[in-house]
Amino acid sequence: MKLNTTSAGCMAFVSGLLGCQAWAGSVAPLPTPYPLVRYEHMSAVSPFATATATGPAAAAPGFAALLYVAGVARLGHAEYVAIKSRDTDKPVSLFLQVGESSADGMTVERLNWSDEIGKSTVDVTKGSEKATLEFDEAQMVRSVPAPPPPMPRLPRGVRQIGSIRIISAQ
Repeated sequence: MKLNTTSAGCMAFVSGLLGCQAWAGSVAPLPTPYPLVRYEHMSAVSPFATATATGPAAAAPGFAALLYVAGVARLGHAEYVAIKSRDTDKPVSLFLQVGESSADGMTVERLNWSDEIGKSTVDVTKGSEKATLEFDEAQMVRSVPAPPPPMPRLPRGVRQIGSIRIISAQ
């Protein structure tokens, strides 16, 4: 019987596969990993190790962290305070008399007057927390209106009454 070269090649390939299968059966399919003790020193001194907390967590901001004094007033013998919030998600605008409480329980304890504009402070409490509020200088600069433009000078001999210009003959 005459064998075709293609069939002879296929038979050699199949017998090679069977030989590899017998050889692979005696060897473990995957190498065994190194013990974890090997890596302990490396992870202890590695600059890429997982960060851990070193101290107590930062305290949460108080109730007055985003509040500022928007204005103060004295009407007769009563003192009033306007308080606003910097938080754009929950805008707060309060107008309280010294000694009054807001709906959420914040009380204006004292108004510390200053002769300088924007330097007065307000002491407030909410529960057992106390805070001193100050004016926000950035808000004060933003709220100052620009001066009106100067009126143009009229030529000599021209008068204006309302929107009518009167030219006098000379």
